[in-house]
Formats: sequence, C-alpha cells, structure tokens
Amino acid sequence: MTRPFLLLQLLDSGGTRSQQEWIFRDQTQVTIGRSAEQHVVLADPYVSRAHAELLWQDGHWTVLATGRHGVQLRGRPPNDEPLVEGDILQLGPSGPRLRVSFTPPSSSDVNGTLSFDEQEMVILRLDRGQLEEETSVIIDSDFFQKLQRIKRDRETRPDGRSGTG
Repeated sequence: MTRPFLLLQLLDSGGTRSQQEWIFRDQTQVTIGRSAEQHVVLADPYVSRAHAELLWQDGHWTVLATGRHGVQLRGRPPNDEPLVEGDILQLGPSGPRLRVSFTPPSSSDVNGTLSFDEQEMVILRLDRGQLEEETSVIIDSDFFQKLQRIKRDRETRPDGRSGTG
C-alpha cells in the first residue's frame, strides 16, 4: 500500500507562486484553519478556526469542509471525490488558495518564501557559557560603553536630546 505524502502550497493572490509550504509524511489526517491546534494555520477572515480536513482513505486524499465558509474544489463544493495532483482548494468565497501535490519537491523546485518540513528540521541548542562569554565581551567594549553613556545623557535631559548636538 502507498504511504501518504502531501504537499500544500499557499498561493499568492495571482495564484501562481507559492508563499508558504507544508509537507506531511505518513499522516492520514491534515487539518486546516485559523486555530493554533490545526496542522495548517492560516490567519484570514474567510478561514474558520477548524475549516477543512484532508483525509487519506483507500490510497488517496479527499477533502472535507468543516468551516462556515466552505471549500471549493474545481469550482464547486467537494463531494468525497479523490484529490488529484495540482488541485486548488479555495477556502471560503474569497479566502486563500492551497495547491495540492503528492510529489516531494526537489531543492531546485522550491520557489516559495517559506518551506517547512518537520522531518528535516534541525534542533538548535544554546550554549549558555558561550552566550555569557560573548555578552561580556560586548558589554565591556568601548563602543557599548559609549552607547550606554549617550543613553544615560538622553534620559537625564528634559528635551531627550544628547549633549553632543
């Protein structure tokens, strides 16, 4: 059986360029809405808190409208038909549009401003010792000390201007 893969691309107002992307591997349900609990969160007045669900069933994806403003697929409300490569989901009458893909993008295909793949996310760790050492170097520098003096001068003058001008 085929393993589920889904790429959703938020399209620009012209409907051609990807503005943001979400990649889902091995998930059988993807939720879309305004609420932070959704997999795809979109801040738009036409998007409900829980607007739509994409469901992997019988080897294909379908869309279920769960929000007040509905979903348009191929110009009409979805009717449990399978999604096909390149389908556009219109959220609400004038809301955002999401392009559906089942093929992972190659690095040369990515033309959006933001791409998020949770599987490839690097976890960053903060070295507190190095942070404190670098902070001390900055604080002790002549330049930083001069900025601190200027700030104090401005705070003590009633007009807020520094004494150098």
